[in-house]
Amino acid sequence: MNGYTDWNNYNVAVWMHNDKKLYTLMISTVQKSKSLLDAVNSVYETLNNANRPGAGVSHTPDGALYTYSAVREAMEGQELEEFLDVAAQASLFNMETSELQNFISG
Repeated sequence: MNGYTDWNNYNVAVWMHNDKKLYTLMISTVQKSKSLLDAVNSVYETLNNANRPGAGVSHTPDGALYTYSAVREAMEGQELEEFLDVAAQASLFNMETSELQNFISG
């Protein structure tokens, strides 16, 4: 479905990229993380902790569950790497931080 594994993962991605609170959570977590995988883990844990009984909901308003695979698929391949700090971006491209800063600044 639209390149996603299934309807659940697609629906979670739609909400994570279009709901202001979820999008802000996703971007701010990426900015504080050393890698995109760390960010995925943190966002999932945050949603999972918020979704404890009595503390919130465990699914989108459409009924899709915030599973680990859905959160991961929503965040991977969405060009979120641009929000990683410079050191994390450098490791992503297997470069020294100064090399990446020079490359970015032209």
